[in-house]
Amino acid sequence: MSLPERIKRKRSGLGMTQRGLAKNSGVSYGGIQAYERGQIPKGDNLLKIARALGCSMDWLMTGENFIGRPGEMPEIRQKNPSYMEVVKSSHLSVPPPDLDPETAVSIPKIEARLSPGTGSLTAGSQVAGYYFFRKDWLRSIGNPKDLALLEVAGDSMKPTLEEGDTVMVDLARKTISGANIYAIGEGESILIKRIQPLVGGKVQIICDNRGLYAAQEWDLSQSPIPIIGQIVWFAKRLVK
Repeated sequence: MSLPERIKRKRSGLGMTQRGLAKNSGVSYGGIQAYERGQIPKGDNLLKIARALGCSMDWLMTGENFIGRPGEMPEIRQKNPSYMEVVKSSHLSVPPPDLDPETAVSIPKIEARLSPGTGSLTAGSQVAGYYFFRKDWLRSIGNPKDLALLEVAGDSMKPTLEEGDTVMVDLARKTISGANIYAIGEGESILIKRIQPLVGGKVQIICDNRGLYAAQEWDLSQSPIPIIGQIVWFAKRLVK
């Protein structure tokens, strides 16, 4: 691969747009476009891009010595098809690299804001980090482009979901079926609740922590529920 191809491949593998790379690196958007077309970065721009992509300048220029100087992010390898590596925290500005875009995909964990009344996430939702998954495993759950991660707040869904757990939302699944768990928009907040269909066009909104929270009946013919998406996966911390 050439320098432009390596920049583009790393950027794409991190789920980063050209504008995203420009923002994370401090290099102009026009500069990123030019470098991916074949122009050689000048001055310290190559170093800035390498740091943003989490690789060495040597690797960008030659394809060798991916793990560069001390302080650069280490190589992350996926060794198990069902293994999920949490490689990003809300305190980092750039997700770790070295993921083959042919086999791995990143899903954003967002600090979501709602557009009031729409039941959808706004474009201004902030990305707090990324989880990386095997692409073939993830596709068994849904389309990666429709998936987002959120952090659970509160205790209404205990013991199924507890505060601090991470849930994956399929934004394309908005149809109520079974007694599944959904992310629901309420004002500018996101609620995570179980929804049970009833007869007559009604549903029951259920908190799994039934000792503290009563179920609520909802008539869909009177008002639709602003469903953001269905919870299709979650990660739970087992130690404190």
